[in-house]
Amino acid sequence: MRALRSIRCRWRAHPRWVLVPFAALVGSSLACSFTLAAADNGQPATQATAATTTAAGQSQLPSVLSDPPGITPLPTLLPFLTAEAASTAAPPDIASRRPNVQTFLAAYAGTPPNIDGDISDWPELSGQITAVIYKPENWSGSADLSATFAAAWDSNNLYLALNVTDDAHVQTEQGRDLFKGDGVEVLLDANLVIDADFPYPNFDDYQIGLSPGTLQANAPFAQAYRWYPLEQAASLPEVMVVARPTANGYQLEAGIPWSALGVAIADNRMLGFALSVSDNDTPNTADQQTLLSSTPGRDLGNPTTWDLLQLTD
Repeated sequence: MRALRSIRCRWRAHPRWVLVPFAALVGSSLACSFTLAAADNGQPATQATAATTTAAGQSQLPSVLSDPPGITPLPTLLPFLTAEAASTAAPPDIASRRPNVQTFLAAYAGTPPNIDGDISDWPELSGQITAVIYKPENWSGSADLSATFAAAWDSNNLYLALNVTDDAHVQTEQGRDLFKGDGVEVLLDANLVIDADFPYPNFDDYQIGLSPGTLQANAPFAQAYRWYPLEQAASLPEVMVVARPTANGYQLEAGIPWSALGVAIADNRMLGFALSVSDNDTPNTADQQTLLSSTPGRDLGNPTTWDLLQLTD
C-alpha cells in the first residue's frame, strides 16, 4: 500500500452531524467519507486543511477532532484498511515503533475480580488520568476531575478499576449519549499485529463508553455502549459495569468480554489503549464539558497516538 499523498478536508455544519469528506490517493485513488457527532453548542464547524506528504512513506493529517478535539463518540468512519488487506501485513515490533507512548500493564487474574464497584481488593491503581484533552477552560484542577486506574485480564474478560475524583456528579444520559455526562471512555486497538502503523480507525479499533449512572437508585443505571466500529454500535449488556459513590467522586469496575472486542488472547497480548474520563458539572444537563485522558497525545481519529496495554502473565 502506498503512502497517502494528500488529503483534503471540508467541514459542513448540520443540526446534528458534521460531514467530513476525504479524498485520498492510495495507489490510484480512494474516496471515503465519515460523519462526526457534532457538538450541541450550535457553533459552525471549522474549516480544516490537510498538509501534503512531507517525506516518503509519511503523510500529515490534521486531527480529525481538532475542533472540538475531544468530542465523543468517534466519527462514523468507513474502514480504511480492510481485513483482506490487513492479512498481508507483517507482524511489527510494536513497542519500538511507538517510542513516545506509554505501556500500561494488565496483570493476569487467576481469580476474577468481583465486579461490585469496590476497588479495595485491587492492588495499587498506578495508572494516571490527568491530561486535559478537551475544553481545558472547563477544568479547574485535579479536584474537579482526575482518576487513577488499573487493568487485569483473564481468558474471558478485560477488567478495569478506576478511582475517579469528581467534585460534581452529573449523568442524565444512557446509550449512545452517555458521553454527555460523567463517565469513562475506553479506546482499544484489538489487533496491532496487522495495523500498528495505520493512522486511521478501522474494523479492529474499538471505542466503548462505561457510565457509572446516577450513583443512586434511579435510572440511568451503570451501563456500557460501543460506539465504534460503527456497524457494531450498540448497548453492551454483556459488559459488567458497577459504580459506587465516594466522598470525592466515584469508583467504577468493569469486565469487558473479549468477545465484545473480537480479540483472540492466545495470539494477541499487546493492545492499543487509551482510557479517558468525561465530566459534566451542571445539574440536569447533557453536556461533555471536559475530557481527561491517560494518553496526553491521544487523537481519537488516529490509533497510532494511543498508548499500549501489555497483558502480562
